[in-house]
Amino acid sequence: MIMAKESCLEINHYPYRIIEMGTGCPFVWLHGMFHSPAVEDIFSVLDFGRLSSFFRIIRVELPSHGISPVSENEERMAWPNLAEDIKQLMSQIHGGEYIIGGFSQGAGIAAHTSIRDTMVRGMVLTMLPKVWQLRDSQRKTYRKLIRTLDSPSNFEMLNRLFRMIKYPPDYLGWSEEMSENIIRLMLLPQQHAFPLILKGAILSDFPEEAEILGTGIPIVLAGWEDDMNHPAIIYSEIESKLNPVYSLLLRQKSDVDKLSSAIIEYFCK
Repeated sequence: MIMAKESCLEINHYPYRIIEMGTGCPFVWLHGMFHSPAVEDIFSVLDFGRLSSFFRIIRVELPSHGISPVSENEERMAWPNLAEDIKQLMSQIHGGEYIIGGFSQGAGIAAHTSIRDTMVRGMVLTMLPKVWQLRDSQRKTYRKLIRTLDSPSNFEMLNRLFRMIKYPPDYLGWSEEMSENIIRLMLLPQQHAFPLILKGAILSDFPEEAEILGTGIPIVLAGWEDDMNHPAIIYSEIESKLNPVYSLLLRQKSDVDKLSSAIIEYFCK
């Protein structure tokens, strides 16, 4: 078994928590909103263990998530600004070409990194949230949630909210025990971290189609079904506009292996 090592690197006055494993071409991975590497250790759409036999996996815990310190600056939490941090982080860690990818908001940050850093030579976008034309409706939802979080019972409200959404979906292996462990980890940050994360998301959107196509880098794309937060319609729109070298709509547990195999096939050269 390939062992993971943890380190901390300060970028723009923030201590980024980094978990690394494997050797080879660096592959930076960014988790989703309210998630963390610990959540992904319970379930991920990628097989990090397998991928670490081919890549140097660099998993970054984003500010205000997991056990990382809360960033009091909501603008820092916007995807373009986080992308600037990731660019600087990789310049210090590696200084050469790398692959980048992410889940949900992590995919959005990865896309912004790709248009800012010429060292990105491939990208993996998975389970994108509502972007482009649907982004305004998502912002309204986030604003309502922020107002709700101002109430004294906000922690219990978050608990109920997280329980409403089965993560992962049934067809990818959901279980009651898995859900309980994931929710516990998602609720770890201090309560005032959650509005800051949401405010950062309100300031964010996916880069314009032309900006992504202008990078000329190959894209591996994945989505899944029956999730209002990561609708399949977004997957279809991205697929039609960005011409990925590989795309997959996950419908069963074995599709996680298919996605990891595609990443190895297209980027391990």
